[in-house]
Amino acid sequence: MCIREGLHSCTAMVGLVRVLAALSASCGAANRLDAWARAHPLQTTAAAATLRGAVGDLAAQKLELARSGDGDASLDRRRLVLYTSFTNLVALIYDRPIYTGLFPRWFPSVVDGRRAWGNVARAALVDNLVCSPLLYFPLFYVFKDVVVERSRGLGGALRHYARELPAQLPVCWSFWIPLTATSQAFVPVHLRIPYISLAACAWVGILSTATANLDRAASNRP
Repeated sequence: MCIREGLHSCTAMVGLVRVLAALSASCGAANRLDAWARAHPLQTTAAAATLRGAVGDLAAQKLELARSGDGDASLDRRRLVLYTSFTNLVALIYDRPIYTGLFPRWFPSVVDGRRAWGNVARAALVDNLVCSPLLYFPLFYVFKDVVVERSRGLGGALRHYARELPAQLPVCWSFWIPLTATSQAFVPVHLRIPYISLAACAWVGILSTATANLDRAASNRP
């Protein structure tokens, strides 16, 4: 009996050691990735943005095909490449300057060793009330209408955005205000682009679907 209990104890200990070893290895890998991201900010941005565009648009196209009932249709590879290029562009001219440049200076999340919740709230509000409507959405509509669909010129794309702005902003705010606040409060500056890109994998699909629904509704109006 004692021998059997001893064997069970040994087996349990071996299992525990294996779990701890796996956790240690994963922590080591995470630390290496963290160090790499800190040392290679531009490569990290490009990798995160590429993942964001590819996964987001693949999900959006799958949803659109399922909704149209044309599940056998092939994916639009041109659109996939264009949206992946767009997310890289946005990461370089919008995400990096704002989330890793301006916001850490304007709204530091820790002041005198304490979490600065006022700065966290201000960053989330500036991002969603100023940056998104004045910078991100105009870029998105110009890219979508002029480059991807080739359906409008620059002026037409901006007028298209102005018409759909009241419907798009609540979707944007409900998704991004909590995520921006979380990023500002808890995510290290050098990891904010990967964090935002991971969240934006879902956002690309949401935005694409919302925009397609708005366009469909507009085309059905008498």
